[in-house]
Amino acid sequence: MMAEKIAQRIGEMTHAPDVAFLLQYHIGNCHQLKGDRKSEYAVDLVQPYRMIFIEKDSEIHLVRITSIENYH
Repeated sequence: MMAEKIAQRIGEMTHAPDVAFLLQYHIGNCHQLKGDRKSEYAVDLVQPYRMIFIEKDSEIHLVRITSIENYH
């Protein structure tokens, strides 16, 4: 189940023009993290896990997954 969800989210991010698109349309419940992690974004996987990623050059050229975690 987790592997399929990760593949789904990577596919969604690959086809999105930028992070703003993911945020606007709530794809994967995409949201920006807060505090010292405000440069990072998260999308839902299998509860309670999230895939954390960053944006580079205002576009998603290649998603760099920084972690999969339960940050709550």
